[in-house]
Amino acid sequence: MRPSRSRPDVHRIPLASFLLAAAVAGCATSSPGASSPPTGAVAPPGQTAQPPQPSQPGAATPSLPAVESPLKRRDVPPEGVAAQFGFTVPNLRCLITDSPGPPEPGPDQPAQAQVANRLCIAFTGFDAEQEIIDLVVTGPDGFEISRGPIPIVPGSLVFVPTPAHPKGTYAYVASQAPPAGQTEPLVATGAFEVVPASQPAAVMMSPPGPPGATFQIGLAGFPADTAVPAFLYALNQEANGWVYLTEISPPPVVDSAGEAVLTLQTAPDDPPGRYGVSFGIPGSGPSCRLCATFDVTP
Repeated sequence: MRPSRSRPDVHRIPLASFLLAAAVAGCATSSPGASSPPTGAVAPPGQTAQPPQPSQPGAATPSLPAVESPLKRRDVPPEGVAAQFGFTVPNLRCLITDSPGPPEPGPDQPAQAQVANRLCIAFTGFDAEQEIIDLVVTGPDGFEISRGPIPIVPGSLVFVPTPAHPKGTYAYVASQAPPAGQTEPLVATGAFEVVPASQPAAVMMSPPGPPGATFQIGLAGFPADTAVPAFLYALNQEANGWVYLTEISPPPVVDSAGEAVLTLQTAPDDPPGRYGVSFGIPGSGPSCRLCATFDVTP
């Protein structure tokens, strides 16, 4: 059945993380204790999917000098840069639904997923007794990029493409075995299109990792061929928020498409914790709307 769209009652957020898996139809507001989902392909519940490796959307930007890890810095923030604030994500519902049945004819174009922006498709009309829905997603080249079961509740496909994902049309198939008393399986098919971001956005591309791990953040929608100011923060429970550590130097430079991949190399003796990077639109200060967080695990 052709996906149907509901009228948005919230504004589009420029920050999201890539996850093709079961996702709550209403995404909870993030807080200092909440974790950002890692980027990657479909992962069975309780498992972490690995992200695709960056292609050539923008050269991976070496961001930090090897002489000292930025996670240990405690610099005074430059003028106009916040010394402390909180990262939040608006509470959103899935605005697109799909259900089993043949595609309905119509002129509608596929839903669009802007790079580093969240697309959510909620599946309805499936058999709750089976508890899971099998989901397969294929990329523009026809190869499967993810395959795995998702729980019937919430039963959602959440997709946030990174700069590593090729632009083009992606197809999905959500299916279940025939319900009790029926002979035909339940199948919903559809497509969405990955397109460039229309405004600056950032997405975490790496799962949590131990000290010494490398983390990557995708940027999209920035003015072409510009350096993007980036500022590192650490979660501080005593301060009940995020506190400034240092400015990332050299800053990431986006390519002609306004995209880049920022690479953060941590040190083996870095303190575990949650860290965040806030990005500024060139010529302005950092924006809490443009944030990506990562976890350094014990």
